[in-house]
Amino acid sequence: MATPKERRYARKIKASGQFDRDFYRGMVPGLHWLYKQNPERHYVIFGEALDIQPSGSFSPRAYLRHNPDVAAAGMRPLEHYVTLGIQEGRVTRDLPGFDLVDGVAFPILRADPTRKKARFAIVVHVFYAELWGEIAARIKAQSFEYDLYVSYIKSKSHKTDIKDLVLGDFPEAKVYAMPNHGRDIYPFLHFVAAGFLDGYEAVCKLHTKKSPHRTDGDVWRQALIQGILGDPDATMTRLETFLTAWDAGFWVADGQHYSGTEWWGSNVDTTRQLLDRIEVPLDVSSLDFPAGRSIGSNQRSLRC
Repeated sequence: MATPKERRYARKIKASGQFDRDFYRGMVPGLHWLYKQNPERHYVIFGEALDIQPSGSFSPRAYLRHNPDVAAAGMRPLEHYVTLGIQEGRVTRDLPGFDLVDGVAFPILRADPTRKKARFAIVVHVFYAELWGEIAARIKAQSFEYDLYVSYIKSKSHKTDIKDLVLGDFPEAKVYAMPNHGRDIYPFLHFVAAGFLDGYEAVCKLHTKKSPHRTDGDVWRQALIQGILGDPDATMTRLETFLTAWDAGFWVADGQHYSGTEWWGSNVDTTRQLLDRIEVPLDVSSLDFPAGRSIGSNQRSLRC
């Protein structure tokens, strides 16, 4: 039960426009239906103390760390931000401290359509170099045949070039430095446009996912990867089943298939603009998607 002070706080942050209801509901998937109706109340009673973000641009814990005067005054982070911090331009979250190499451009790529290919392809985007070993171990454990394509971001802070790390594990991999643009999606589409992924029966897409805006980012990444590249025998069995299912376009980890308009968040307008470019109408009332990344079958479509 919320106290009168907590109810006032909830009303204040709701009125501020700095609390993203859809984002917060996505951060707490098992939210009780009563709190789904009033997520601000859940935030002030439970969420803020657990460092659950009220929007993609605000971390309660990071705000207190970067603004020690707020913690010293005993003020609640989001309350201080909507009252004073927003006008003062206070730091609201942690950002990756990567010193990226300048001048990296998307490479000009064209695949040889006559080249010998495996049945499957695995595509990995590496932003966090320290997570490469975890992903490499998962890939090495698999028994199916694959070609490996890796894109990566160059950072001055990396002690070893990521290309050298990848080729040390997979000498036959195709590895390319990409600019830090479009997260993991743009590099993937660059491979698609170059024809690298044509002709495979299915394509598995992974990336070094940390999700620093979530307190369970590492657990989520491990669950996503384990759900696709788990036990080698089980993976192969599921992969063959996936390929024979005429109505299956994506294979994702258990529990990562979402539907419902509450997941749109702030993405409706961007999605509409993209679909307008290919003359596909957007049905806002219908949303059905796989979270994280997945294996997509080339027999029906190649999507991510």
